[in-house]
Formats: sequence, structure tokens, C-alpha cells
Amino acid sequence: EEATESAYTCLICMNIFDKPITCIPCGHSFCEKCVNGYRSKNANKEKDGECCPECDENGKTSKKKVDYFIQNELLENLSSRFLFRKQAIESLSLMVGKLK
Repeated sequence: EEATESAYTCLICMNIFDKPITCIPCGHSFCEKCVNGYRSKNANKEKDGECCPECDENGKTSKKKVDYFIQNELLENLSSRFLFRKQAIESLSLMVGKLK
């Protein structure tokens, strides 16, 4: 479960995705709110186009330009299912713990 969780985790807020957005062409994904916050914070800095928040980590010069951002419905569906399973397992663990 823990290894799988990283696939459904936003690289900015470190939470399970909430309305994931994917940067094209690099493929990094973030929560919609996180991307919008990053974009508004960096709106005046980028003259040649927007950069991916992950590729722009620490302001490196090897920034990758984003052609466009897409709403990733498949990732949203998968992360919702993962969150449901995680909550179900936690609930079952609590119930089993009470039985002991």
C-alpha cells in the first residue's frame, strides 16, 4: 500500500490527488489547487511559457516548458479508488484491533 501511495501523491502538497492535473510533455501530475497556486505565483517570472513545478524544482536552469496542462480523469478515478481502499483497510484494522 505504501509503495502504491506514491503513485497517487501530489508532488507539491504530498497528499492524495484532488482533481489531478498533468503537465504535457513531462507527465508530472499535481492537484488542481497546487498547480493553480504555482502558476499564479510564477505568472510574472515566465516570459517564454510556463514550467512544470517538478521540473522547475529549486529554480534549476534545466526547466522543462509545459505545452499544456490537462485534467487527468483517469488518475482522479484511480486515486479515488486507492483512497477508498486505504480508508477501508484502516477501518478494518481498527475493528480487528478492538476484537483482540
